Amino acid sequence: PTWSNIQNPLAMGGNLYFTASDGVHGTEVWQSDGTVQGTKILKDIHPTGSSYARNLAVVGSRLFFAANDGTTGVELWSSDGTATGTQLVKDLRVGSAGSSPQFITALAGKAFFAANDAVSGKELWVSDGTAAGTSMVADIRPGAASSNPAQFCILGGKLYFSANDGSSGAELWTSDGTSLGTVRVADIRAGSPSSSPTFITACGTRVFFRANDGANGTELWSSDGTAAGTAMVLNIRAGAASSSPNKLAYASGLLYFQANDGTTGVEPWRSDGTAAGTFRLGDLNPGTASSGASDFLPTPAGVVFIATDLTAGKELWRTNGTVAGTARLVDIW
Repeated sequence: PTWSNIQNPLAMGGNLYFTASDGVHGTEVWQSDGTVQGTKILKDIHPTGSSYARNLAVVGSRLFFAANDGTTGVELWSSDGTATGTQLVKDLRVGSAGSSPQFITALAGKAFFAANDAVSGKELWVSDGTAAGTSMVADIRPGAASSNPAQFCILGGKLYFSANDGSSGAELWTSDGTSLGTVRVADIRAGSPSSSPTFITACGTRVFFRANDGANGTELWSSDGTAAGTAMVLNIRAGAASSSPNKLAYASGLLYFQANDGTTGVEPWRSDGTAAGTFRLGDLNPGTASSGASDFLPTPAGVVFIATDLTAGKELWRTNGTVAGTARLVDIW
């Protein structure tokens, strides 16, 4: 069988936008109003091949994405939802190589993204959807080397992300959209080794993420955007071993995630940002076996998630953030 390989779905202006291939035009951006007649290709960006459109994001009233028109390489595009209003924003890396925009994220009506113009390496850029309004925010790692901005997250009108300035390794950074306002938050792993912050997630007035300070392994950290306010929440797996927090999700004032304490395997955890308020919600798959709790989806009462136990296999679970309130929602099979 063949399939259209639908990916990147998101909504804008009453329509659904996604990437797909109809077997004729290659992978392009499509739109749908929920009817057969209203489901159509937005624009055939690469007439003789596939544009491989990806990284779709809604910024204000426009859709931003990366695509290849066959001439300029993979560059930044934007659309108002019409074919004529779907246009290349700017050829950042002049020629056919492409700047390969990634992590397109909306902040204050503009699109922030990582791109490589072949002069400054892969750095942080911003665009208002026009060529004149598209520029590099800061050359975090001066010269042709790349700082490789990644893991974008928005909190309090600022962008939080991981970047490497060439001297302190990959660490937590923040930006208000200006060069002067783009700064490293903290050098968590002192010196050139990287703490490698990942899964940066906004939670209340702080961002949570996982990082390795070189002494405690990869554990849960949080930050208020200052060096003094950046600290490890809890060394879940004692010593230098890693609990490797993953699948971070925010709901009703709490952070939910999976972690391995070295005794009970990968299980569901929660945190309110304090050591005392960070604990395992249960050993759902008893002993060292893992329940693999994942896909935490916010609900009015907490989260629902997927986990595996010895009785029912992989099923849907729920929790309100307490051990007593964590239970299998239903045994579907």
